[in-house]
Amino acid sequence: MIEFSGTNSSTIAFNNINVETAGTYSIKFRYCNGFGHTTRIRVYANDALASTLYCPPSGLWSFDWGIVDANVELRAGNNVIRLQPDSNTDAINLDYIEITKAAATDSVIMIFSPHEDDEVISFGGTIQKALAEGHRVIVVLVTNGDIGGVGAGLARIKESVDGLRILGMRQSDIFFLGYPDCAYLEKMHYNPNDSFTSDYTGQSFTYGNEAIGALDYHKLVTGASAPLTGNNVAWDIKHIIDAYRPNDIYTLSEYDTHTDHSHTYKFVDKAINDIRVLDPSYKPKLYYTIESFGMLGYTWPGYPGQYLPELSFPCPFDLEPTTPLRWNERITISLSLAMCEKKKEALDMYNTGGGYWYYHFIRNEEFYWVKEF
Repeated sequence: MIEFSGTNSSTIAFNNINVETAGTYSIKFRYCNGFGHTTRIRVYANDALASTLYCPPSGLWSFDWGIVDANVELRAGNNVIRLQPDSNTDAINLDYIEITKAAATDSVIMIFSPHEDDEVISFGGTIQKALAEGHRVIVVLVTNGDIGGVGAGLARIKESVDGLRILGMRQSDIFFLGYPDCAYLEKMHYNPNDSFTSDYTGQSFTYGNEAIGALDYHKLVTGASAPLTGNNVAWDIKHIIDAYRPNDIYTLSEYDTHTDHSHTYKFVDKAINDIRVLDPSYKPKLYYTIESFGMLGYTWPGYPGQYLPELSFPCPFDLEPTTPLRWNERITISLSLAMCEKKKEALDMYNTGGGYWYYHFIRNEEFYWVKEF
């Protein structure tokens, strides 16, 4: 164990790290942080800044350990990995590091979740399957789910990180746009030039949970949070799609009766089309599903809280009379019992939004319709 002093002039260097081939490598760090705040450690590969580690409190010094990871580019032959605190208040105990060749990804899959829990409720099995197949999965949380105030928003951001880690995701592939909950997406969609202030938080700019290293996306890429306008929602979604060019994009349907769900779809669909105006060769597939629907509202697909992983989803009785969606045209992804159990474990992380309430969405499948461009 190495005791890493909390001064930004101190460093730990790992010399003579030899790899046979140049490329992207995953480095896992086992650390202990007994402070009550997240510490930030910069990672340098051959003197080039490669990543910043965000190390949340792990518990008691020398007893409770956490794991964080980062991808770095290494050259063939000898390399030096160096760690340096980001400030004088940052320190960790370091137990070991583990370096492996990063898995090659066949494609990038991007999931747009309206709130902090939809990403597991509707896509938890799909995420597990994609990661197991070697795909890179990026999850984008559009709002902070902050109808309960800023404190609730910050808590829900952390819950998303914790829940998605259970499914196998790394925090560096989770992004928070930081827009307000409860129908503001609809308002911003129809009034894109207007600036809004959330009645629930008093916020007029996007925000993230910086204590755990989850900056809002606009601040992450531009250095400043965004005013709450529809134009900025559109810019952020277009920017992140264009930056990663996912082959497959998943979100909720425009026919979902929750307005945040349906307008997430509308922003995503528009962003894809705007990118294709400049680059018609970009032809992702857009997969969409329903979570809240029609007269049944939140009672579909069953009684809230029931855990029925052996069952498939029933067709909402008013789906076909009120929308162009046809149940027999959906595609399904099968979930094993082990995947359902993992999805349930992830949902248990969402205490603020009552994750257990959504156990009835854990079935032996997840389903989508698809739009091709």
